[in-house]
Amino acid sequence: MVQSSTSAGSVLLVDDDPLMRRATSRLLEALGFEVRVAEDGLDAEAQLSAWGAAEVVLLDVMMPGRPAAETFAALRRVRPGIPVIICSGYAPEEVATRLLSEPQVAHLQKPFSRAQLGEAIASLLRR
Repeated sequence: MVQSSTSAGSVLLVDDDPLMRRATSRLLEALGFEVRVAEDGLDAEAQLSAWGAAEVVLLDVMMPGRPAAETFAALRRVRPGIPVIICSGYAPEEVATRLLSEPQVAHLQKPFSRAQLGEAIASLLRR
């Protein structure tokens, strides 16, 4: 995890795939973000509760255990209105479509580039 005084902000990354977490963390750190990771919905809720600095959440839609919609709701109970980027390797399905109707939510299709990731975060934070 990179922490610097020139941080672009802080991101909670929620993804069950260890390779995706590692790759996305590196992209985020290269963009100047401080990153915390969670491997599932319960971990994400605990991380967000303990770490008050998160400015945005990257949430994988397809994870085992707690469904994305429940995780989203739990995160919004912890931090109402926190911006969330839902990430999916598939076209937005019913869950993603429903979540996209919420305020401060964006979608990022996997796989994505560093530039796409940076623009998605910047665009969401500008809203």
